[in-house]
Amino acid sequence: MSSRTHEKTPRDELRPLRAMLREDSAQELSDADRLLAQALQGLSDEPLPDVPPPVWNGLEGQLQGLTRRRRWRYHLLEAWRNLVGVRMLAATAVVLILCGVSALGLRMLSAPTGTESGATLAIRRLLGQGPGLTQDHLVLQTSGADTQTTIRCGALLTVADGRIEVEQREPRRPQIRLAQGRVTVQVPPLGSQGRLTVSTHDAEVIVHGTRFSVVRSDKADTTEVVVEEGVVEVQPLGGRRSAVFLRAGERVTVPSLSSYLRKLSEEVGGLVETGRCDAAAESTLTEYLTATSAEDGTEQNISAALYQKGSCAAERGEVESALAYFEQVVKQQGTSLRADNALARSAQLRTSRSKSDGAAAWRRYLSLFPSGQHRDSAQRSLRDLASPLREEKPY
Repeated sequence: MSSRTHEKTPRDELRPLRAMLREDSAQELSDADRLLAQALQGLSDEPLPDVPPPVWNGLEGQLQGLTRRRRWRYHLLEAWRNLVGVRMLAATAVVLILCGVSALGLRMLSAPTGTESGATLAIRRLLGQGPGLTQDHLVLQTSGADTQTTIRCGALLTVADGRIEVEQREPRRPQIRLAQGRVTVQVPPLGSQGRLTVSTHDAEVIVHGTRFSVVRSDKADTTEVVVEEGVVEVQPLGGRRSAVFLRAGERVTVPSLSSYLRKLSEEVGGLVETGRCDAAAESTLTEYLTATSAEDGTEQNISAALYQKGSCAAERGEVESALAYFEQVVKQQGTSLRADNALARSAQLRTSRSKSDGAAAWRRYLSLFPSGQHRDSAQRSLRDLASPLREEKPY
């Protein structure tokens, strides 16, 4: 539509009003109609405002955009309705896969422990049904490649060329026994009541949440503990050995009890041979006697260590301690040469304190060792003590 048509239309519509305002027709109008006609005629005589025509191309573009949006919404709705079938098929496939994996996991759980491959263990962990999570008693043995398993408390065990047994009747207090090889343990925080223990033939390792490795070697007859994170308590087994606390980056090698006692026994033999009584020698003797006192007492150097301790105490003037050590030697050795010497040393110490006690000690010596190494010394000491004793005897 053009602007000319736009301007012409209202003027054509006002023609009847002009005719009504002529002199011959104006008398027939009421006052209100005449005023209205005059007002409308005045408006028609004024120039019309310059109103720009509408932009038809823009309106057409907006209409096309609205049409496209409606078309896309329609297609998306139709596509979503069509996906219902696809979704049902996908859900069915997922259910079938889960059923198959569950059946496979049940077969794996019934397989003999210790023969599982890395893939089997991976599927176990995926299902949350690993052997460590389902069994009170777990035995895992590997050869060559590392094998991992997760136990009930959440600890991850990595076994390398070895054999472990896990007791986990109490989920937060598992006990792991390492017979041979290496086990690396990553322990999550177990709380104040939780505790994980790894024991070997030589030591017990106690942790509450850390990462560490334990290696048991039959060849070296030792257990090595290496700490990567946290703090670990290592308690050697047997010999009343003190516990060791390790922090991250520290390690300790714990010998077996037999190796530990054998080494100490060799050191004691050297001390007895040289007659050493210094502080280091005293510490070694005390450690050896403490370790062997808890055992069966078959170590041959026990009496030697006791005799050396008595001799060192006598040199320091500690008579009571010396007498106690010498009496232990006599009790252990019976009629041996060392017991002979210990009883003679005891008689000498008693004589230095009291002549009557000394005479009794020498008579005891001759009763136990009538042909002993110190028989002549005993008889001579008794003769020397006899006269003073008769003079002291009241009548």
